[in-house]
Parts: sequence; C-alpha cells; structure tokens
Amino acid sequence: MKTGPDSIMPDDDDAIDVDFSPSSDRVGFQPSKTHLGQVVFDPLAQASPEDLFAAVEFADNPEPRCPCVLVVDTSGSMAGLPIDQLNQALKQFVKEVTGDSLAAKRLELAVVSCGGDVRVAHDFATVGHFVPPILMAGGDTPLGEAVERALDLIDNRKRNYRLGGVSYYRPWLILLTDGAPTDDMRQAARRLHESEATKSLVAFCFGTDTFDKERMAKVFPRAPLTMRGARYREFFQWLSASMASVSHSRPGDRLQLQKPSDDWVID
Repeated sequence: MKTGPDSIMPDDDDAIDVDFSPSSDRVGFQPSKTHLGQVVFDPLAQASPEDLFAAVEFADNPEPRCPCVLVVDTSGSMAGLPIDQLNQALKQFVKEVTGDSLAAKRLELAVVSCGGDVRVAHDFATVGHFVPPILMAGGDTPLGEAVERALDLIDNRKRNYRLGGVSYYRPWLILLTDGAPTDDMRQAARRLHESEATKSLVAFCFGTDTFDKERMAKVFPRAPLTMRGARYREFFQWLSASMASVSHSRPGDRLQLQKPSDDWVID
C-alpha cells in the first residue's frame, strides 16, 4: 500500500502517532512497533463557500500539515511576570521554527486564550505566516469551554485539509495552565478521550507547580506534566524539537518523541 503524502485513505483518521519513550541510550529501550496511517482528501465532503475559500491557500503550499493548537490559561493569576514570560517564549518558539524551512511550511499553529472569556487569539496559520498574539491576563479560567473551542478549530481545519487535497499529521492540542478550571470540563474530557481513542488527536496538559493536577488528570487521557514553575521557555524548546521531528517525517512514518527533561518537568 502506498503510504507517501499522495496516498488516498479517506476513511482513516490515524496519522502521526506519538509515544513518549526514554532515550535510546538507556537500558531497556525498545522501539515502538506501531504502524501508522495518514489522512488526505475526502471526496465525499460537501464544501461551503467558506471551506472553498480556506482551501485556496493550499495551492501554493501543498506540503502535508501538522496542526497544533495551544490552549493557554491567561486568567488573573497569570498577570505580571508569568504572562510576560509566556509571551516571550511564544515569540521565541515561532522564531526558531520559522528558521526551519520545512517546518515553517508544515507546522500550523493556533492559539486559544482562556482568561475571563475564551478567545481564538490566532487561528491556524503556517508558522511562516504566524504573528504571535500579545496575550493579556485577567478573569477566571473556563478551561472546559477553551478546550472545546480548540477541538472545534481542529475539526474545521481537518475538513479544510480534506477539501484542499492536503494530507496531514495527527493534530496536537496542548493546554498550558497555572491553576484550576472554573467551569465544567466533563464534555471536554469526553471529547478528548474519544479523540485519543480513535487516534484522531494527540492531547497534552502542562501545568506550573500551582495547577490542579488531580483534576486535570481526569480530563486528559495522558497524565498531565508539572513544570518546575513557569518554565515556558523550556516547554517551547521541547515543543520546537518535537514539531521539527514531526514535520521532517512523512505521514505514515513511525515516530517517537523524547520525554521532557527532568530539568524542567517534575514528573
């Protein structure tokens, strides 16, 4: 079976898989045996005028896409130094990834902010065309609504890919928080678990040492990771390396990512 970017498997929503693994030089390392598929054009999708407009962008850049949406907690507790550090780290991340010509064409980034209300701070765009938004802190933390908004963005973007005939890697959703949700997350949890179970999404939760890890562990299929304080710079360095690995692979390739370093993650 053909597994390159031009293969057509319209009913398969299994793209790049992610398996945190120890470094290969550690005792007991075994490569993953998971074989992965890809998703491309869906000839049965019905296009709206908005869909067709969105698909035009793929004509100049037919590279496979790796969509990643960041759900960022911008509640009142992030005011001051934390939100400044987050903004600076996001800018540096975009700068680093843009320097990788292939990643700049393949990685698509979106940002959903969550502080008082939920906003799409930046819709999906390739990193080469992504302008980091200036995030402002304030309000409470409706993380459930924010995660669902991010999931809706991903669903819509995958539809655009199919209509545009562009293959894509399994989307990523990453939540960054320093506290606890102030709304009901049961629906968001259900959707995250269903998406992970069908291998249509990779979801992560990173929190500072003040976030409600116990509660978030009930929401995310993967165990949330605790940063040693507001280590946003180190987080984005890890994300940059991870995205580079994904973008330089082919849809259908087997892929493993290294666990975040103990230098900035507690567990």
